[in-house]
Amino acid sequence: MKYTLEFITNGRMEDQDGIIKNESDLEPLVLKLDAEKYVNLAFTHGNKNILTISGGRQQYIVMYSDSDRFYELNNISATGDDLILIRTGHTIGKFPPKMVIDPFTVLKVLKEFYHTGVRSNDFGWKPLS
Repeated sequence: MKYTLEFITNGRMEDQDGIIKNESDLEPLVLKLDAEKYVNLAFTHGNKNILTISGGRQQYIVMYSDSDRFYELNNISATGDDLILIRTGHTIGKFPPKMVIDPFTVLKVLKEFYHTGVRSNDFGWKPLS
């Protein structure tokens, strides 16, 4: 599986590409996201499906795309209506709590994607129009 880590240097977005050789490589990459310098991770499986993780500091936005649709991961246990600020690239976006995912769930979703190349129906995926 390939990955692209996006980070900000001197106000510019840059990226670093690499290959995931085994499951133990996943967690250090996710934990590198800090919502300040390191802001996005995109994983591309051999079947061309993509899982993107943005944010950091234990608050992540997770998206999935295949050849047909885009999906956002939703936190089905989230409560409240106050928007949460999360950096996803050059900008800081405001996201509802239901879109903010904890690191444990992110790692579960990512490991499933690593092994299967598809999104698991065990999680709260919402199709986007």
